Amino acid sequence: MFASGPKASDQKLIKLCQKGQSPAWDLLVERYQRLVYHFPSDAGLSQEDCEEVLQETFLAAYQALDKLSEVSHMGRWLAVVSQRTTWRLIQNKKRRKENLLNEEIDVADPQETEKDLEIKIQQDLIRKGLAKLNEKCQKLIHLLFFRYESKDYDQIAAEAGIPKGSIGPIRQRCLAKFKSHLANMGINEKNVSRWLK
Repeated sequence: MFASGPKASDQKLIKLCQKGQSPAWDLLVERYQRLVYHFPSDAGLSQEDCEEVLQETFLAAYQALDKLSEVSHMGRWLAVVSQRTTWRLIQNKKRRKENLLNEEIDVADPQETEKDLEIKIQQDLIRKGLAKLNEKCQKLIHLLFFRYESKDYDQIAAEAGIPKGSIGPIRQRCLAKFKSHLANMGINEKNVSRWLK
C-alpha cells in the first residue's frame, strides 16, 4: 500500500519506488513531467517526439533508481537527461534529412542551452513555489503579475474578491510567503525574475 502523499520528498519517493510501490513512481512522473517536456517542446519537436523524449527520460530515471537515491536535486538530473535526449533526437533527425537542407533542424548552441536549462529549472521551481501558496495568494499573484500589465487595482479587487485597499498588504504577505518557499527550495531571490523584488 502507498504510504506517502504528494508532499513527500523526492528521496522518500525514490526509496518507495525501489520497494516496488508504483504510486510513488507515478507521483514522481507527475511532479517532473512538465519540466522534462519543456526541452523537446521548446526545440520545436512534434508532440510524438516530445512524448518519446518524455518516455526515454523517465525510462532512464527508472533504470537509475539506485543512483538517484544519491542525487540531491532530481529536477536538475531529469532536466539534463531530457536535454541530452532532445539533442540526440534532433541530431538523428538532422542526419536523416542531411540532403534536404531547407528542412534541417538546427541544434542549439551548447552554451545557450545551458542557460536555458537553468531558466527551465528555475521556472519549474517557481511554479512549485506558487503551488504551495493558498488559493487567495495564488489568485492575487496571478492577477497582479500575469494577467494585468498595469496595476488596475479596481479590476483586480473585483476579480480577487477583496477590498481595493487590502491589495497592497495582502500582496506583501503573499510575496513574503512565496520568497520563503523559494528559499526553502534553495533559490536565492536575487536569481528570480525582477517582479519578485
